[in-house]
Amino acid sequence: MMGNKKINRRRFLQGTVGVAAGLTGIHYQSAWANAFQANDKIRVGIVGLHGYGQTLIARAQAAPNVDIVALCDVDSVILANTRSSIGGRIMGYLDYRDMIARTDIDAIMIATPNHWHAMMATLAMQAGKDVYCETPLAHNVSESKLMYEFAQYYNRILQIGTQQRSDPGILDPVQWVQEGNIGKIQNIHGFWFENRENIGLVDPYIPTCAGNPNFFDMYQGRAPYEPISRNSVHYDWNWMWETGNGDIGNLGIHVLDTAHMFAGITAPPRRVISMGRRFKLDDAGETPTAQLTILDYPEYPIVLEIRSLGIDEMVFGMSSGVVVYCENGYYAGFRGGGMAYDYDGHEIQSFSGDGGAMHQQGFFDAVRSRNPGDLTAPVELITPANTGILVANTSLRMGPETHINAIRTALVDYPFGSERLESMVTYLADRDVDIEVTPFNMGPWLFFDNENNRISRVNNNDKNIDEDDPVNIANTLISDTYREPYVMPKIIGPVHLAAACGTYCGACPAYLKKHGEGENNFPTESVNASIDSFVNMMEGLQCDGCLSGGTLANHCKNCNIRTHAASTQNNDRCTNCGDLPCYRITNLIDDGNNYPHRQEYLPNLAKMKDMGVEDWILYEENRWKCSQCGQTLSWYDTRCTGCGEQRSEDLFSLTE
Repeated sequence: MMGNKKINRRRFLQGTVGVAAGLTGIHYQSAWANAFQANDKIRVGIVGLHGYGQTLIARAQAAPNVDIVALCDVDSVILANTRSSIGGRIMGYLDYRDMIARTDIDAIMIATPNHWHAMMATLAMQAGKDVYCETPLAHNVSESKLMYEFAQYYNRILQIGTQQRSDPGILDPVQWVQEGNIGKIQNIHGFWFENRENIGLVDPYIPTCAGNPNFFDMYQGRAPYEPISRNSVHYDWNWMWETGNGDIGNLGIHVLDTAHMFAGITAPPRRVISMGRRFKLDDAGETPTAQLTILDYPEYPIVLEIRSLGIDEMVFGMSSGVVVYCENGYYAGFRGGGMAYDYDGHEIQSFSGDGGAMHQQGFFDAVRSRNPGDLTAPVELITPANTGILVANTSLRMGPETHINAIRTALVDYPFGSERLESMVTYLADRDVDIEVTPFNMGPWLFFDNENNRISRVNNNDKNIDEDDPVNIANTLISDTYREPYVMPKIIGPVHLAAACGTYCGACPAYLKKHGEGENNFPTESVNASIDSFVNMMEGLQCDGCLSGGTLANHCKNCNIRTHAASTQNNDRCTNCGDLPCYRITNLIDDGNNYPHRQEYLPNLAKMKDMGVEDWILYEENRWKCSQCGQTLSWYDTRCTGCGEQRSEDLFSLTE
């Protein structure tokens, strides 16, 4: 029974790994799941290459002992241009699921549209990757809680892109103010002024992208697959409710999080009211261009102000930042530093910083140490601000057009909020906005139940009887619906299902004896499919590259299985022929989980077996040539990046 039978790799991968590679079931571990040595490389994949993704690339390139090994974007043109600009042997993916299925990637950095953040982050953590995710961390209130639970359950490092939490220009004045140098905090004003352009209003259309027939379907993800009416598909998703959160989510979350730092706030506001609308811009956008929000906390309120129609008006010389009003003076500043004054206008103390330039490096340091305590912006610290902006948008979306005098009456108990309202009225009048003709929308007070993660009351109404009740309406708006197959994953099985070697070890008899089978453990059907493969595997997995008895030296720490899927820094080549690690073959296998294009690679396994190691490396980099346009491609490209033709044995051939 334990003889030297050769294992069929395709059958083994389908039985023990393939079940894990679907949209909601990936569960590998990185080769570095346990620990890094001082000089070990952190291998990084970056998804979302338009806009801030370029900054993440630059920060990863500048970090010591960090290698970018994969890039992903649904826009094949952006992907190709980015890969070309970086150079080197970097894999490119149109489908993020293919990227996170790689067992040799340690960390994923996410700079996609907001509605993708939580789904990609949780899937990556489930696949054994650490995650750096841009703000806002989640598009709805339940997603941030899920991200925290996934990070805890899968023991992953999760850093959120709130750079101010790594900026000494904020950390130092926070400490100084909290030490009482200008007395107790009375209230805080956060603001961000921008100049947004009209995004157009055209006949509805479905955007396309040469080289990716599934471009818009994947771009929309869980959001409805419906035509858009804006000029550009990129970036302007920020101003659509299904994919973005407006400027309060795009930028205001940084200001609110900074206010939370000064106030020492670690929980969402107890209630929120917001007012504003999309003034001036007659376009396809939905989110407001002017928005005033009051967030009520037990100690004092925070007034958050967003203006997107120009930055000619400043607050203490700043177009974005916070002003912390205290008993004996105030502090005004943001990233890079600021100044404290007394109420006679005399300077008390100045502070400077670097804008959070080391924020991404802090993430890499935590990945290396495996200590979440080293993070400056873990998900639990950013969730209160994320929740605050989501509740604010929900209040605004529920609000009817309201005469300015009624708004003034509603804010009578918040004099500073009233002051900022009058300033905003003047700001709009300077832009020829007549609020008698185009009035504010004013939402209700929404009371947030942090324990149950939901809106509990609307104004003084705590009813929750039918779907037309305001409480139900609020909780519907603060949530998202998910379009198949783009649904949030669920936590599956114990953490130790995935071993350090990267193999799904549910077939291990020792595991089954200890944990049993069932819904909360390893999928029963996968166990049944892989038991006989496990028997053949116990005395060493044979190399499919040479098929001559060579085995691989690494072991699964759960069940002592020999495997290809091991650290590239260790003895992971075949002991007989020196073959490369398993992931290069794993990515070629049709695993039965909605990756039919992988079948195209199967005929080429024979060609690979005839190659030596060096030839294989060349083959991996750029070895396919399109007979239609002559474009040279990498072996993992399923379509020509030049003309978009689907690759096939007839259309493509190995280059000399």
